[in-house]
Amino acid sequence: TKVELERRVDALPDQEQQALRLRREVEVATELYTNLLNTAQELRVAQAGVTGNVRVVDDAVRPESPVGPRRLHIATLATSLGLLLGVGFVFGKNALRRAVQDPDAVERALGVPVASVIPHSAIERRNIRRAGRRGERLPLLAADHPQDLAIEGLRSLRTSLQVTLLGTSANAVAVTSPHPSSGKSFVCLNAGYVFAEAGKRVLVIDADLRRGYLHEYAEGGRAPGLAEVLADEIDAANAVRSFGVPATGGDEHAAGALDVLTSGALPPNPSELLAGRRFRELLEEFGARYDLVIVDTPPILAVTDAAVVGARAAATLMLVRAERTSMREIEAALSKLQKSEVRVAGLVFNDLGADGGAAGSYYYRYEYATLGRK
Repeated sequence: TKVELERRVDALPDQEQQALRLRREVEVATELYTNLLNTAQELRVAQAGVTGNVRVVDDAVRPESPVGPRRLHIATLATSLGLLLGVGFVFGKNALRRAVQDPDAVERALGVPVASVIPHSAIERRNIRRAGRRGERLPLLAADHPQDLAIEGLRSLRTSLQVTLLGTSANAVAVTSPHPSSGKSFVCLNAGYVFAEAGKRVLVIDADLRRGYLHEYAEGGRAPGLAEVLADEIDAANAVRSFGVPATGGDEHAAGALDVLTSGALPPNPSELLAGRRFRELLEEFGARYDLVIVDTPPILAVTDAAVVGARAAATLMLVRAERTSMREIEAALSKLQKSEVRVAGLVFNDLGADGGAAGSYYYRYEYATLGRK
């Protein structure tokens, strides 16, 4: 029995009892290991016996020729798709563009005559870039390249202005635009040179006392100029700078002259200076000394300075930059001038043929107003 077996084991020496216990543990461990091996083998057999859901439908067929990209088809498809996208982009851009491009259409729509059309000048654009890089003054296109198409357009403007000023005692012409970057300084100064070539004494005044650019064509910088003259800090004769135009046809008596009065140091109260009595007296004084006075004014949609100057000028011209100015901007500018009882004698289409994008007037109004307070 169990009790008898335990008694017999207890009677054995200690070493034999230890050996018996170890033998018993080995047998238990061997039996446990054998059972684990059997269980693992059964699981592997069960896993291998599971049937998958994949079956062979058909045997693969070996191609007779190598498979490669169809380059001709791909190139043809890509070219066709590129052309379609390009044409669609052009038509979409033209459909969304609201900037004016046709002077005749603007003239018919607004009833305001187009005094002149000035083509785009690649030379002038190149001069602006070069002068900006080198920090030099801008060269005068009418003096260096008199046969440029833009100068031919200014000669037609000269004819239109001569007809407009017939029968008037005043000879001051105000030039404005709906928004900045229309090329007023370029048109005013080069038109003055064209008039001077015809034997006229011309003065170009930079009345943009907020951001005037006329000094970039002249020596000596912005000041002294109109602001100092209106503030009685300097005499007008000492502030005027001469460009000097050669005699026409070698006749000294028929020689014209081109003078420039820059804006001067930007004052804190430009509107008040232009609306004051001193500016009116200055125009009368210059009108007696010159055959033509061209006044470059700020954009009318930005500030009212152009309306103040236009009310004292014999004629007002509005500069429209092709493919930049929208019809809505022109209408708003004309309406603002009419409310100030300023009649626009004609439109001048500038930079016709150059690419550009429409520009709104709200940003410019803010920019000019803030600069005028500095």
